[in-house]
Amino acid sequence: MTPAVRASLIVAMGTLMGVVSGARVFAQGDDQGAAPTAWTYRVRVGNETTAARANTASPFLGPSTGSLWDGSNQIVATGDGTWTLSDRLHTGAGIAAVGASGSDAAVRVRQAYARVSATSWLDVEAGKRLVRWGTGYAFTPTGLLDPPRTATDPQDRLGLNEGMVLAQATAFRGDTAFTVAAAAPRTWRDAGTAPERLVAAKLRTAIHGFELALVASGAEGRRFSAGANFTHVVGERLEWHGEWLVHDRTSPWVARLDPAAAGARTMSALVGLQYTSTSGVNVVLEGYRDGNGLDATAWQRLVGGAAMAQAPAPAASANTTTDRPSRRDFVFVRAARAASDGRWNPELMTILGMDDGSVTIVPASGWTLRAHVDVYVRGVLLAGARRSEARDAPVGATVMLGLAVRY
Repeated sequence: MTPAVRASLIVAMGTLMGVVSGARVFAQGDDQGAAPTAWTYRVRVGNETTAARANTASPFLGPSTGSLWDGSNQIVATGDGTWTLSDRLHTGAGIAAVGASGSDAAVRVRQAYARVSATSWLDVEAGKRLVRWGTGYAFTPTGLLDPPRTATDPQDRLGLNEGMVLAQATAFRGDTAFTVAAAAPRTWRDAGTAPERLVAAKLRTAIHGFELALVASGAEGRRFSAGANFTHVVGERLEWHGEWLVHDRTSPWVARLDPAAAGARTMSALVGLQYTSTSGVNVVLEGYRDGNGLDATAWQRLVGGAAMAQAPAPAASANTTTDRPSRRDFVFVRAARAASDGRWNPELMTILGMDDGSVTIVPASGWTLRAHVDVYVRGVLLAGARRSEARDAPVGATVMLGLAVRY
């Protein structure tokens, strides 16, 4: 680690510590004399300093790469709140202010929506909304309206995920709910190759302890996607879940490397479980098949340079998998303490690429210094067989050190 990176770590953490020591708590108001209402809020201010080590063996690494270690810093402030009036009107909003080294500060509206219970059996909702249709932990093929999931950070530690602009109606009857939504995935957010307009539907019910859902969506220039998901709890310690979706191959990497396969029908699927031991350790295990992933032929074309001139640039960080070229079959494993309110919270995630022997290891540990103040350290280490997805990534290792104040 270079002196510049070490200095960045020390200065950034020292600066935020000074801010925290002089900060006061956020206020919450409540009108006790009014009609029954509920008001909740959550605020987080955090600083994260990152040191990324370039992978000099990567075919994606540019010839003008600077130092072996590259340091950066960002401060992220997020706020989320909800307000409910007499169970008839529910509103919510969330914002994120991001200031990163080398770039201007930016404010993102994560969500801003209103939901009205028109009748006892019908809810109508509109706005920019964070939703979760998928049941997976690290991967969500049936999350048609969900924000993109990053397997190395499935819990979105900095709170940067943005919702989708949509209008939806949900009808209820007993244990069954039917939702129809019209969405604009690119409106008010950076959504990459997402379609401009999308319609989606979800039918959810419960049968003999199984939570079941059928999902479908349609977008301009694409055929309908359709699939299903489930969750089932066994006893007090085991939960298992699965997802399955038939869809078009929409990856820009497929379009560049194998044009004949672009738009072809494919399938994505997931099966997984969560188990909590008597000692309080929670384990997540998932197997995932990505229908948009590259096969061996397309991957060799990519790393061999046949399509490098036209291919989109790989992502600059090993912590972001959304824009990186990806293979097809993965196994995800996570082990962590089940209770997150302890003073020390270790975590270990591992992602195994079954196609090519790639390995991504994400160790992390957080400590509560005092009430509302946490510090954490996490890393992302990529390794594996020669010419594997992880080993060819432009960044071989990343170390992050963060401090967060929560209310």
